[in-house]
Amino acid sequence: MDKERFFKDISEYRSAMMGLAIIAIVLFHQKFVKDFPLSIFQYYGYWGVDVFLLLSGMGLVNSLHKNSIRRYYQRRIMRLAPSCILCGVLKCTVFLLLGAFITGTDQLLLNWLSPLSLDLWYIRAILVYYLISPLLYKYLRKSPWLTMAAILLLFTVNELFFRIHDSNSPTWIPERLPIFAIGMLLMMRKDILSARTMALSIGFLLLAIGIVAIYRENIYSYLPWAAHMFALALGTIGMIWLLMLLIRYIPRSLLSPIQWIGTVSLEIYLVHEFVFGVVRLMLGNQYNSLYLLLLSITLSILIAYLCKWTTDRIKR
Repeated sequence: MDKERFFKDISEYRSAMMGLAIIAIVLFHQKFVKDFPLSIFQYYGYWGVDVFLLLSGMGLVNSLHKNSIRRYYQRRIMRLAPSCILCGVLKCTVFLLLGAFITGTDQLLLNWLSPLSLDLWYIRAILVYYLISPLLYKYLRKSPWLTMAAILLLFTVNELFFRIHDSNSPTWIPERLPIFAIGMLLMMRKDILSARTMALSIGFLLLAIGIVAIYRENIYSYLPWAAHMFALALGTIGMIWLLMLLIRYIPRSLLSPIQWIGTVSLEIYLVHEFVFGVVRLMLGNQYNSLYLLLLSITLSILIAYLCKWTTDRIKR
């Protein structure tokens, strides 16, 4: 296992992996085309979140290593807050404008948390993980295996006794925490990466794929989901490695747009579901409409770019 090449590729292809991950998430949330091959993303597209979490965990280790706690939190706030607030206010403004002309705007699922984008579970999750990262960093350095065991135990107890598959439930906090912590541990203890570790991780990844393939629509049942999330947590390193292998074979002409999408992935995440809702509201909920899907994705990317362009200038 070439450890140096692995971590070098993660640094080089980080934006491309984030681009592929947000594309998978967008295609998971779309309801316009359900036929193959896009139907694959209806079962596996949400795995893009786990790519983000692992990469975030790895990146935060570098930030905590180089910055004071105060500077660390400042950088996190400046990355999240401007985009979340701008996208949230923009969505609320469009919602109010549509409400003056169109009935049924409640389908867009906005609430009082929307101006801060806290109606999105991932934003709440990443805020919690950012908040506790210095503590995780401390204990992963001091007692890495005991800390990981405690996190996995917390995950198991949550999945078996408390888990509610609802974005408004706080049970998602321990559910995705193992993947985030594994990303931190991987960056802190690069020596754990080996051919054996990678083989085990790919084995768990295949197990996660198999569980989803078997249970499909019933994957959200308690035991299948718990087993699947556990396998996925331990299989995400293998998924990152396979993504890097894929990226190496993508022609540069295609890779550059994917890398660019990765640079606006946060903003795309913030706006795409709302854009899908607006398009369905304005043009009808037409299934198997590739035109509406392409229109929705184009609008999402355009709005995301404008939001990123604006927030970059606010930060200056």
